[in-house]
Amino acid sequence: MASGELEAPMTRLMEELQESEAGLLAEYDALVEVLRKDPLRFKELSTRLDEVAESLLAAQRQLQLAEEVLSSLPPKIKLPERLAPADIAPETREAVEPPSPPKPPTAPAKAPRRERVAKAMKGIRDPDTPSDLAELVDELEQLEALVEEDRLKAVRALDPTDLRTWLKLTAAWSRHVGQLTDVQGPQRERIRAVFEKAVEISKEVRPGFVHGLAADHAPEGKSWLEDAEEAYWDLETAQEEPAA
Repeated sequence: MASGELEAPMTRLMEELQESEAGLLAEYDALVEVLRKDPLRFKELSTRLDEVAESLLAAQRQLQLAEEVLSSLPPKIKLPERLAPADIAPETREAVEPPSPPKPPTAPAKAPRRERVAKAMKGIRDPDTPSDLAELVDELEQLEALVEEDRLKAVRALDPTDLRTWLKLTAAWSRHVGQLTDVQGPQRERIRAVFEKAVEISKEVRPGFVHGLAADHAPEGKSWLEDAEEAYWDLETAQEEPAA
């Protein structure tokens, strides 16, 4: 099949996949919201939640493949209807034949990985359990610093693996502080805002599965603090790697 004949069905396929992805995302968000309000329904909804998550990942993979195929098609140049290719003189045929596909623009060189991680983590210390009000205030400020607008540009520039680790840190740290008994209503709203920003970044950039962002997730380690500390030190280690 010629590239011109392939472009239309591929475009339709992409539109269908995008509609499917949007529907699955909406259903997944709705299920998560139900579980957030009523965790006791986890047993009832967990099977459907897993099915939607698997379908969503499959749709995203198909959409990515369709985008790659469509972007690889050369541009079309239509010949005048009154001329068939055999009727065009050799000296003029070159002017109307489709040119070679243009070379993709060269992306600006990325900064080394360790520099990008260091920029995303600048000024952030390791998570802790506050022992008094002053330490709780500091812990909340550290959480909010993770999602400051100036920092998020550096966060979005992270490699997918490092971004997943950053999201795990943000989610686990938020959940650790949120379950402390000394946290009051307004403070819980601040924690919720940090957590929701992590969910927003995950949906926007789509780096892959991140444990801790769904309401039904339990800590991978002994506690959310342990998960947050593990993610923090993974990012610290990434900053110490030698430049390639």
